[in-house]
Amino acid sequence: MDNRLNSTENRRSEQGRIGAWDFAAVFSSDGDGGGARVAPRAGHQTVVWVIDGEVRHAGPHGLEERVGAGAASVATSPAGGSALRTTAGSGAVGVCLDAAVPQGASGRLEVYAPEVFTLRSVTTAVSGEARVFVGELFGQSSPVETHTPLVAAELRLEPGTEVALVLNEAFEYGLLAVTDGIEVQRVAVPRGEVGYTGTGNKTWGVKNTSSTPARAVLFGGEPLAN
Repeated sequence: MDNRLNSTENRRSEQGRIGAWDFAAVFSSDGDGGGARVAPRAGHQTVVWVIDGEVRHAGPHGLEERVGAGAASVATSPAGGSALRTTAGSGAVGVCLDAAVPQGASGRLEVYAPEVFTLRSVTTAVSGEARVFVGELFGQSSPVETHTPLVAAELRLEPGTEVALVLNEAFEYGLLAVTDGIEVQRVAVPRGEVGYTGTGNKTWGVKNTSSTPARAVLFGGEPLAN
């Protein structure tokens, strides 16, 4: 998987993926959207979480969908590829995640804007907020359909705060740092990199060590059979 880090147990995802996810990256477009890899990938479910700006989808039969900040687009592409054209507008910033789908999966596009959920520290003080755009977490759930059990959520942490995330022990997880200042289990995760933990973990401590608000995207799922 792109952008993996050793976890606190000094392990990596041996299969090059986390659950069915096999790609995770922060994107930031220039003036004409160049350099932002947001296009659907054949044989995958491509999730684009928009933080700033706009991502545009265009396809057959006049399909046109604009996805703004605080929303996710989920494009499922058959193994033969997709006719969907996706571009990031000027100044667009976000995260792109790919999950492998089984052969025979049909093409579709879903757009979902999740509600904001308040995050609290172990002392119950407000420490930030989260948005769950795939799967279930924090008692929140997304209507987005996936082919295997998956989860993805954006975390926004206030300066100097820490949260204890309750994990599904059957899942392995990655945490993609969107900004600097992210620390997982006391291990720093630089911007654009991914911290990893395997199955069997009940909690994960995530901290913002910086003096400004920090963002990260948590994603995970059940490990795929070889």
